[in-house]
Amino acid sequence: GGVSLVRASNAVLGGTANRAPSTVTLTNTANIETSGGASPGLVAQSVASGGLATSTSTATLGGSPSGSDGSSVTLCTISSGCTAATGSGAAITTTGDASIGLLAQSIGGGGGAVLASGNAVTATYKEGTGLGGKLLSAQNINVNTSGGGAAGQLFQSIGGGGGAVVSAYSSTSNSSYASSMGGSGKGSNGGEVSVYTYDLPTVTTGVNAPGLVVQSIGSGGGYYSATNLAANSAMGTSFTLGSNTGAGAANNVTAVLGTRGVATPFSTAGANS
Repeated sequence: GGVSLVRASNAVLGGTANRAPSTVTLTNTANIETSGGASPGLVAQSVASGGLATSTSTATLGGSPSGSDGSSVTLCTISSGCTAATGSGAAITTTGDASIGLLAQSIGGGGGAVLASGNAVTATYKEGTGLGGKLLSAQNINVNTSGGGAAGQLFQSIGGGGGAVVSAYSSTSNSSYASSMGGSGKGSNGGEVSVYTYDLPTVTTGVNAPGLVVQSIGSGGGYYSATNLAANSAMGTSFTLGSNTGAGAANNVTAVLGTRGVATPFSTAGANS
């Protein structure tokens, strides 16, 4: 697997080796700002055979055999450690389409993320077998996104292959696009996901841009967002999330929004957000 940042027509990330990725710990207290399309603010991934592809029209990710488990992912933007609520006062700001503010994934069986700005994307996640790892996120930072399809915070632990597909573009023609995400064998469980947000707000203003998405998924699947920004436009989409033959289970999801009796502000202004 790996990361593809080139503007190419096709990206292939992944392989067939049953090797588990390493544990990922990412701590950030700095200001981050991105302005281009498909330019996420902060990304943390532990993916068994897969990775991240941006600005591509077709992509194939994953396809790893049994034993390809995702490892634990810890993402913190707190100055005094993941167990404290002290904020750094920093901010993550993205202004481009398909530019997620915070993205963290632990995926077994292959997969990752496909982000495309300026064109629609057809993505295929090959079937795989593996467990999603434990994911912990502790945030006390301003997160602001303004692009179409630019979710504020997205966290996923997925067993059996899958991830996130996000595209945003402008087209006056009526076109159709498809994506297939995951589809695993028996026992491909998602991992436990715990998300803690404290005092500082998350704000999204684009269409199809939720403030917070937290997922634990077994048997493959994930998150899919397609946005045609042209006025009076039409778009046809079809997608498959997971498999009806899999036997994986989701795990516990915990989302604590606020501390000391004060709720964390989340604000979304765009349609379908």
